[in-house]
Amino acid sequence: MRGLYVHIPFCLKKCHYCNFVITTKRTEGFRARFFQALLKEIKQAREKYGRLCFDTLYLGGGTPSALTAEEMGPLIEALRRDFDFMAGHDRSLGINRISLGVQAFQDPLLKDMGRPHTVADTLETWRLLRDLGFNNISFDLINGLPSQTIEYFEDSLRKTIELEAEQLSLYDLDVHEKTVYGLRRRNGKLLLPDEEKRAEMFARAGELMIAAGYVNYEIST
Repeated sequence: MRGLYVHIPFCLKKCHYCNFVITTKRTEGFRARFFQALLKEIKQAREKYGRLCFDTLYLGGGTPSALTAEEMGPLIEALRRDFDFMAGHDRSLGINRISLGVQAFQDPLLKDMGRPHTVADTLETWRLLRDLGFNNISFDLINGLPSQTIEYFEDSLRKTIELEAEQLSLYDLDVHEKTVYGLRRRNGKLLLPDEEKRAEMFARAGELMIAAGYVNYEIST
């Protein structure tokens, strides 16, 4: 299996836990320069390595959905022109799987994380995707968040099951120094669940998801 990851660094705002390379700068000129450089890099990769074949194309970030159709179209066109991909990418732009950064189903936790969405936004996005015919939707959830209780976490798991997400990616919160959470920790103002509660959250995730028919296929560190 060979996958190609393309990083899209644009975000509406930087979440309080985020340590990724992203930018909230949204001027047309800045974005145009980024895509000019990215398309040039794609061409150079083709010239250096030949016409590589990939099983999977993953657009990550950042926020890939922050791209306009005018930005996404030429990017997908360039990737298809210079690389080969397995069959099955049958949506209009070749997209057959969506990963939603849900993170939690409680608005107070989302606000504390600095997330630009609400629970209502998540539900509306999920509904729109289903209406468009997407049948492979993955939810991202985080455990070990500030003020997150075991009850909150279990509620997020149950909503994931209720909405019949095809996949769940669960992340244990990792606090990085150069983030808002990192600053709070240095100032003694980051109140996190203790290790015992975090372990219980992880255990409950396994119990609930397996009981609902999900299969645990990967653990990464």
